[in-house]
Amino acid sequence: MANDDAPFLTSDELRKLLQTINIKPGSRLVRSANYHAHRAQILPDDLLQTALLAAMTSRKCRTDLGIEPFVIGIMRSKASKVINRRERKMQLGLGLHSLDQSEFEIPAPDLEEIGEQQERAMICAELLAAISEGDAVMEKVIDGQGHGYRGQKLAECAGIDQDELATVRRRIKRRAPALRDQLAALERAA
Repeated sequence: MANDDAPFLTSDELRKLLQTINIKPGSRLVRSANYHAHRAQILPDDLLQTALLAAMTSRKCRTDLGIEPFVIGIMRSKASKVINRRERKMQLGLGLHSLDQSEFEIPAPDLEEIGEQQERAMICAELLAAISEGDAVMEKVIDGQGHGYRGQKLAECAGIDQDELATVRRRIKRRAPALRDQLAALERAA
């Protein structure tokens, strides 16, 4: 039961209590910030910082309430407001807003940049195809390396054993220098 007649903490008492809170990873406040921020689709650090600022400035904490439940309640309230505001804006067909109620800026994609990226991707694909010369095993090794696989995992990805993997890697290393100049030109163009 909430006691509305309970006295409130002074700003000095509140600041002293705020200095004692634990905001290390995995702490109760951080876990709560992660949960409520995920619900509201905002950053946990922003939510926690906003709640701490509100605790120090605009909110009053009753003396019978601990500091962590007080800050968690503020985070829950802020997250709920963001969610409700977003739902209202979506119903009205308006844009999304952040904690500070400013419009999110979502820039339009730069068509020139997208074209350059696609061109570089095509050149890289052609270079990789030239290195592999249509060899399916070599393509699998190159693809596996692109995914970060190494050693046994890479051999399994390519469907070969470790000895064959070493042979394929040597073939790739022999073919790659011939195409390195083309790749360097691509790097300079980027």
